[in-house]
Amino acid sequence: MKNKIVSIMLVCITLLFIAGCGTKQNSSTPNSSAPKKDEISGYAWKAADGSVLYLESDDTFKWYRYEKVRNDSYYVGTYSLYNGQEAVDYMSTELTEYNVTAEMQMDMIESVEDASLENYYCLVLNNDKCIVGGKNTLREKTVVPYYGFYYAEDEFLDLVNLVSENYYQFTKYTE
Repeated sequence: MKNKIVSIMLVCITLLFIAGCGTKQNSSTPNSSAPKKDEISGYAWKAADGSVLYLESDDTFKWYRYEKVRNDSYYVGTYSLYNGQEAVDYMSTELTEYNVTAEMQMDMIESVEDASLENYYCLVLNNDKCIVGGKNTLREKTVVPYYGFYYAEDEFLDLVNLVSENYYQFTKYTE
């Protein structure tokens, strides 16, 4: 009888421990009380050109041309982020105008050193406004997709703009 009671107590303690760990993990999200979606959203990223991209946890973004200027020369809008096979599928089915097939993406992933499907991303910026000289210079909303890799150990984001074919390197940014 004692063995049954001890076994039941151990099971209850284990279940409480697992439930408690799960709650702690979900509540420790930066910039948000919602569970963390990925390693890119909810952070700021500084590009090699000195611009800073803020990817907020609520799927909005601001991309400032100059690191220290926050009232002019920036884009604002919403974004979508796809990872792994979801990124491959999205690019090959939803972004067909760029002629990037799933096979092309998989070949590229295999050919890039330290790259894998797990760290492959597609970031889509929906530009609602472009503020220059205090005025919105966009005549219509634009969609700009990027694809590339996130290297967690270096907190480094390596992306290519599908529209301009420009290459961007970002590091995680804190002010």
